[in-house]
This record gives sequence, structure tokens and C-alpha cells, in this order.
Amino acid sequence: MSRILDKSPRAPWGAIASIVLALLYDASPIDVIPDVIPLLGWLDDAAVSTLLSLLAVFAWRRWAKARRLKAANLSVQ
Repeated sequence: MSRILDKSPRAPWGAIASIVLALLYDASPIDVIPDVIPLLGWLDDAAVSTLLSLLAVFAWRRWAKARRLKAANLSVQ
């Protein structure tokens, strides 16, 4: 089973999960700081979305680098 998952070209789960969580947090009425508080409510939404998006970018880059290294190792052998 791990061989099938290793050869799978699908996107990394961490990146997908963080993007989905960012979208759900923005759409959710439940916040760390409510949006009723004028500037702070919007800033916490922006901060959480930005952090989760950065996490997705770093997860995606790490996954892509691992795929490139694995492909390079397979082509050498």
C-alpha cells in the first residue's frame, strides 16, 4: 500500500487541509475575536488566513522538493 501512495501524483494532504481550514475559518461565524469589534475582528481573520495559507505554501514546497529528489534518485539508479 505504501508503494501506491509513494507513486501517487496527488497534492500533499497538509497543504489541502490548511487551505480548507482557512476557507472554513473565514466563512465561520465563530471567531477568536468577533467581527463585531471593528478592526480587531477583521485582523484576526486576516492573520489566521495568512498563516494557514503560508503553511500550505511551505507544505507544498516541501512535498515538491521531496518528489524532485525522489525522481532524481530513481533516475540515477
